[in-house]
Amino acid sequence: MPQKPAAPRPIGASTTHTPLRLARNAMVASANPAATRIGVEILRAGGNAVDAAVAMGVALSVMEPHRSHVGGDVFLQYWDAGTRKAWALNGSGAAPSRASVEQVAGGIPERGIRAACVPGAPDAWITAVERWGKMTLPEVLAPAIEIAETGYPLPKWQMEHIRRHEELWQQFPESGAVLVPERFRQGGCIYQPVLGRTLREIASGGRDAFYKGSFADKLLEYSDAEGGFFARVDLEYHQSEIADPIETTYHGVRVTEQPPVSQGHLLLQMLNIIEGFDFSGREPESAAVIHTMAEAKKLAFADRMAYMGDTPDSPLESLLSKRYATKQRRRIDSEKAQARYTPGKLENPNTGTDTTSLVVIDAQGNAVSLIQSLFHHYGSGVVVPGTGVLLNNRMTGFSLTPDHPNVLEPGKRPMHTLNTWMLFHGDDLWAIGGTPGADVQVQTNLQVISQIVDFGRDPQEAIESPKWSVPPDGAELIVEDRLDLDRCYELRQMGHRMTIEGPWSAPCASQVIMVDPHTGTLMGASDPRSEGLALGY
Repeated sequence: MPQKPAAPRPIGASTTHTPLRLARNAMVASANPAATRIGVEILRAGGNAVDAAVAMGVALSVMEPHRSHVGGDVFLQYWDAGTRKAWALNGSGAAPSRASVEQVAGGIPERGIRAACVPGAPDAWITAVERWGKMTLPEVLAPAIEIAETGYPLPKWQMEHIRRHEELWQQFPESGAVLVPERFRQGGCIYQPVLGRTLREIASGGRDAFYKGSFADKLLEYSDAEGGFFARVDLEYHQSEIADPIETTYHGVRVTEQPPVSQGHLLLQMLNIIEGFDFSGREPESAAVIHTMAEAKKLAFADRMAYMGDTPDSPLESLLSKRYATKQRRRIDSEKAQARYTPGKLENPNTGTDTTSLVVIDAQGNAVSLIQSLFHHYGSGVVVPGTGVLLNNRMTGFSLTPDHPNVLEPGKRPMHTLNTWMLFHGDDLWAIGGTPGADVQVQTNLQVISQIVDFGRDPQEAIESPKWSVPPDGAELIVEDRLDLDRCYELRQMGHRMTIEGPWSAPCASQVIMVDPHTGTLMGASDPRSEGLALGY
């Protein structure tokens, strides 16, 4: 029988690299201290969680263009404390109408205009603010506009990102002119007045200013000149999708996630599988716990490759059923790792690389978990001339295999690794979170949620625990070297091909806020693997 959720341990039960932040009214957490400060200032100025999250997201697209940008995509979950209702927003863009498998038969390029889908971020930000926010769009975009126009200083880690992409700036010199500072040293500033002008156009003209105005004209002109696939109709008819989150229960805790085309269903599948194993009396970093989770990951990802895509007949209901999880669980050998699994057999299968993550809970209890991305570092590498907007390379997320659910088609969205999660005790919000990390996202979220629910760790402890990951295909198990060597030996004996990396090397930057169910105190946690900061009042 599944064990009962562990009782939360007292705050400060173990030492963490970064202290857990506590607040009575509101809390913000992101991977960038400046963005966290913006979120708090928006809340202090009368904005709600949506206003703060969007203000942070737009500002981060200006300050961290290797992770996300105006030309990228956004997913978010919003919890409305007043109506006690959760919403999931899919702000991803589709393949252009002229794109097809035949057009890219030799392979979808990683960079360039042919790698880009329709930018979904602006519509997502605008839709969220107009539907759920309290502030005006100009008020929400003001911090990002100021940063773009007055500049921001480069930290050392961002200089290293720029250096590692010198070939990209040679390939796209116009992009380098926008994204590489003239004085290339720590503390040197990047000024983006052209991007600031584009953001001002969006602030004053809304959605149409971007998708039907100056940006659209310049994108289409560039696309036509460079052999791209965009047509005006692709931009004019783009629209974010708002739906109910998908969900499951894990040891009595309700877990909500982004519906497809997000891969949030993978997290729910993994939770369903491991729910049937007894972790009582074990440590979160024990070989048995890690082995069980790693095998559950392989099972869920095998299903992703076989069944999921932007298609109306995806078998989501079957994949998330407890009955299916029981069948999948029986395939795991508790003593031996499998290199890979075949997809699970569904009873009725036709019934149905870098990123930014942030979380906000406001004084009214409204909550947002937001994640946005360009896909690979600097996306397509293309800054649309005259706009300052860096485009995504989400086209590379499609399959070119005919009849595959994720096969490239005009107007179709690719599958996304982007996902956000929320935990509920009944109808009461308990925690929200997310992380970047491509295919590692759902694996990291699985570890964090299990450590909170199963082992009673506070969110900072759960974030800082040694992380493991399994690549999309193969038996390799990658662990941080803070994992005890005896555990590594046990895992190797089980058949895992172990790769041991640096102490804080996992590709994650988790952000979590938890609500104490007895006192309402907010507990904010941010990942020391980034420069993150949780801050509340």
